[in-house]
Amino acid sequence: MRKSLKQKIFNWIRSLTGNRFFRTEHQVGIIFESISNVAENPEKHFECIKWLNKPTKNANFISPFIAKFKLRHHLFLTLDDSKLGKQKIYSTEENIGFDYYYLALASDHHHSFPSIVQHDNQLFCVPQTDDSGKIALYKFDPDSRKLVPETVLLGETNATAPLLYGHEDKWYLFFTELDPNIPKLGIFHSTDIAGPYLPHPCHCKYQSNRSAGQFFTHQGKLMRPVLHHDGESTMILINEVISINPLEFNEIVWKSIGSFDQKYFSDGIFMLNGTDEYTVVEGRRTVFTFAGTKPTAGRETAFIPTT
Repeated sequence: MRKSLKQKIFNWIRSLTGNRFFRTEHQVGIIFESISNVAENPEKHFECIKWLNKPTKNANFISPFIAKFKLRHHLFLTLDDSKLGKQKIYSTEENIGFDYYYLALASDHHHSFPSIVQHDNQLFCVPQTDDSGKIALYKFDPDSRKLVPETVLLGETNATAPLLYGHEDKWYLFFTELDPNIPKLGIFHSTDIAGPYLPHPCHCKYQSNRSAGQFFTHQGKLMRPVLHHDGESTMILINEVISINPLEFNEIVWKSIGSFDQKYFSDGIFMLNGTDEYTVVEGRRTVFTFAGTKPTAGRETAFIPTT
């Protein structure tokens, strides 16, 4: 999608100053439309995003996942705050307007990318904790709004962006294996959500585009959003899954979603998740600051995330 003349001039100034007077910000937005409709016509629906307020001046929300559970939608996201030192996972709900945040998971490790999946009327989460060397399964407790440890799915792994997906009585664990040369698509599979998980024949067979959202269906076809870097820009690719079973995994690119001439994500989007009622995205933009390295306030709320 073409960038405006204003955006081109903005990028030219950035190149001249070496980004010294610019700062990258990420933020989460909600679209009150199904992910299938958004995927069909993203440019139209991205004009109607409700952007969540910044929790504090120096923090951003990133990596949103949303699911309908027990008759209400729950949104999980990562609080990325440079002052805290560790990333934490928060949740919010539609019955409070997605405006108040509850601490769901925090420890001595970084916790981010809270990919969620439903099974047996329970809501599970497989967050990224790459500094622990493990991929663990958590269960959401709706009373305490906490993510409770269940089991370790994989140990001794250098994985990022883990994502669990159930298909035809099988479970597939996707992640990006941080190979020293080229990141690879990691795939394990199991007959039970809690494991044990075995390497898929396609494990580390393909170069990886990091998962950018949970699988979804569009016009009867299974889709997988991934994050793609082409050396100059970042975009979302929506891949159509041709086959997925314990022996095969094949997909082809169905659509790409690049940057838009839109204030809050003029540099593109990094996440795309949704249900039949809501779609959530993570946008990125570059903002100017006279202080060079001083953070910009952006859209800030006085609310302090609930602990």
